[in-house]
Amino acid sequence: MKRFLQGKLSILLLILFVIFMYLLQSKAITPLVMKLVRLEMFSSGEEEGEEPLGKIRNDTMKFALLQCEEHLRGQNLVPNQAEFLNAGYVAWALGNRTYIIRAALRTQEATGTVDRKFACKIRQVEWDETEARSWQVMAIDFGVGGE
Repeated sequence: MKRFLQGKLSILLLILFVIFMYLLQSKAITPLVMKLVRLEMFSSGEEEGEEPLGKIRNDTMKFALLQCEEHLRGQNLVPNQAEFLNAGYVAWALGNRTYIIRAALRTQEATGTVDRKFACKIRQVEWDETEARSWQVMAIDFGVGGE
């Protein structure tokens, strides 16, 4: 009989312990962790969802386009006399401050004046969009056959 009561007491203590642990986690630990997560020192100052994804056209994209152009010239991917046609650029925000910009440039070739489209994948790595060091060109692609 004594053993039977000890078994029942053990099960009762186990159930009470599980209930206690559940209440401790749901009423104390989880709210404390959520408060800590909301603290400013744990936030980057920019929420991932703040920037809308998709087509975008603003001053930041103008700076990004200039960095793409500088990269094209710096890597000798286009002739020095190439004229960039910035008025018709299109840009898309991909998230995580990464963008795709499609634009065109005009060059003089043996066959005459040629307009070529290009795409530039670029990421803003620092906050000052006006500085070249704030941008990292990830990829450049030229359209096939001038497209």
